[in-house]
Amino acid sequence: MATAKEKVVPKVGDIWHRVENTSYGSIDEWGTVTSVTTKLSKYKLVVVKVTPKGVWLVYYWAGESLESVLNETAKGSVVMLRERRFVRLDAVRRYAYPTEKEAMEGFVARKRRQVKILQSQLRTASEALAAGEFELKTRFAPEVPEPAPKEVAELAL
Repeated sequence: MATAKEKVVPKVGDIWHRVENTSYGSIDEWGTVTSVTTKLSKYKLVVVKVTPKGVWLVYYWAGESLESVLNETAKGSVVMLRERRFVRLDAVRRYAYPTEKEAMEGFVARKRRQVKILQSQLRTASEALAAGEFELKTRFAPEVPEPAPKEVAELAL
């Protein structure tokens, strides 16, 4: 295995990896979400072109032969059939990685950052909600009618 100082040179046909999360939900007959399950989806991408700065990748699906993907790419038809991704070799954050371990580390880093962003948005929304509710109670509070004098109340009976 290559150390951090060794530079691995990718080749056409190498398999790179990406990890994403996928959520599935169940809905009852009233349209209420009853359960949500989150699973990790692991994808393989094939290096179809190597440049001095990075690699071009396309998704490699189960059941496909690597040769068919590379032949398809060589003919130029891959542009029409598949999404191509360019990944810089010197990038810290990448779309895909040369090893499954690096792909999982990248996924964990993305999710940690997503959690921090969403926590910040939740904190901001909670503060805005509290400010709005306070304004609603203080500025737009319904006017309370003055109580009727005791004599008027007795006459009403």
